[in-house]
Amino acid sequence: MKTPLTLLSFALLLASARAQTPPCDAMNDVSTSVSSAIYSLNSASPNYNAWQYIPSANLTAQAIQLFTGNNYFKQSLALEIWSDVAGLPATRLAGGFWKITQTPAKEWQGTNLDKAVSLAQGTKYWIVLIDPGWTVVPIEPGGTTMLPTARQSGGVWVAGSGPQALKCRIFCNLLDQKNVAVKGKACSWSGGLGTLFVNQAPTIGNVEFKLEGSGYPVGTSTFAILGANPSWPSIPIPGGDPLCFLHTDILVSLNTTSGTGNVRDPAAATGQVVFALPIPAQPSLAGGVLSVQLAAAWSGSSYPVQAVSSNGLLLTLY
Repeated sequence: MKTPLTLLSFALLLASARAQTPPCDAMNDVSTSVSSAIYSLNSASPNYNAWQYIPSANLTAQAIQLFTGNNYFKQSLALEIWSDVAGLPATRLAGGFWKITQTPAKEWQGTNLDKAVSLAQGTKYWIVLIDPGWTVVPIEPGGTTMLPTARQSGGVWVAGSGPQALKCRIFCNLLDQKNVAVKGKACSWSGGLGTLFVNQAPTIGNVEFKLEGSGYPVGTSTFAILGANPSWPSIPIPGGDPLCFLHTDILVSLNTTSGTGNVRDPAAATGQVVFALPIPAQPSLAGGVLSVQLAAAWSGSSYPVQAVSSNGLLLTLY
């Protein structure tokens, strides 16, 4: 769904710049050196590739990124965390989807998880990438952190060809970016958490900029709420679950339907939400703030207003 460019011209307010929150664990993330190889296109199903991961300390993962790209597809990618049994992925613990960004072709990108996952020091887990095909293999040539690998063949996990230097960042917070601050929390539903994030900084003239959500009820009406008051207090949604909050004032509301397919679905994958929000090349917008969040209908709610809401984001354009 295209968003009119004029939405970004209203009531923009000044705010201070900020940097991305550092990851709580990372592998081979100092350089932008990455493999020139891409994953093959499987005609039957998306590719499942995994790397075994052992935390060096206890942590609670809320988001994850890889350094990768895909110049051939415009669909989605997914990252998940799985448990381990006998040296192979066993059970999905959490995950999320994000939309492929084609410019630039290679960058740090990823997703919030649909639930926070407590990872125990010294315990084996698996980081799983699901791609539609032709995605850049996210390993660093000559990298130092080598992880055992696995892949799915005919729907069954098998050992990979050997350890690889995965380029990965694990965050103990919801994803933010330079000049993008997380505001408040998402409320849960029976399937986990539906959150809001962006994979690029809100730079003037960025035509690829988009709001992304993952972890929502499948095939349901979902709304992007846009405001311009960075001081808006988070308040419970009237008539809704008291743990579901409105984190922004409402100047504009956009509507779409959460996805129902896999990473090859041209619209959105299961529970995924995407709102295109291209930023005009207007220097006068620099320094302005846009306040945003998502909300989705959920028929399983026991409250009069049957909805779940995401965290908010404050976007400072530059």
